Amino acid sequence: MSGSGRRRLPGREGLERSQVDSEALAEWDRERRKRGFDRFLLFTDAVVAIAITLLILPVVDRASEIGSDDLTVSSIIHESGSQIYAFLLSFLVIAVLWLRHQEIFQNVETVNRALVWANLAWLLTIIALAFTTALTARHNSDSIAAPIYIGNVALSSLMLTLSVTSLTRRPELLYPGTPAHAVHLRSAWIATGLLVLATLLVVLVPVVSYFAMLLLFLQRPLIRLLAPHEQLEDNWDA
Repeated sequence: MSGSGRRRLPGREGLERSQVDSEALAEWDRERRKRGFDRFLLFTDAVVAIAITLLILPVVDRASEIGSDDLTVSSIIHESGSQIYAFLLSFLVIAVLWLRHQEIFQNVETVNRALVWANLAWLLTIIALAFTTALTARHNSDSIAAPIYIGNVALSSLMLTLSVTSLTRRPELLYPGTPAHAVHLRSAWIATGLLVLATLLVVLVPVVSYFAMLLLFLQRPLIRLLAPHEQLEDNWDA
């Protein structure tokens, strides 16, 4: 075979240029994913902040009536007791759910389509809390209000649990070196299971009402028993 028919191998300069191009492409891809993940977290935090702010608006509307029709601060507080209770309850619930979300995603480097949709579904349940909170405030004595509210919280917990499940199946979405137990899969299912149980309890025994959510205090003992390697951090667990 003649020399002109031989395949020319890339020289050293060509190999170096190819390596530089590959590294530049990898760096561009990492930066693109980082920007996308940052937008993902900013959007999530913004929606949660808006949802938690909406909770106080009914109380603010009542406060604007002070001075009219001989309404005083004490009378408004007395008449708005159920609204204030519902606001404080939902504020605590959303705060705990958001802290749980932060605990999950602090180990995440990037997201895929399934994780984004699970997160959007979670945000939908957070927004729905504005409606179920209003039911709690206006129909606190109605036997259907508590199951709807606790069911809403259980569904929100389920969406977070599905996010955790997705991460365990796609560990490449996590930061390199993240241990498998860091995503707290069993802990997530325990919390969701307790909330589902609380929903069923309040349906079967309506007199229990919102106290059914106290079942969540069993979460830590159950984690110690069933998932001792997934101890929750005191900073995040309520």
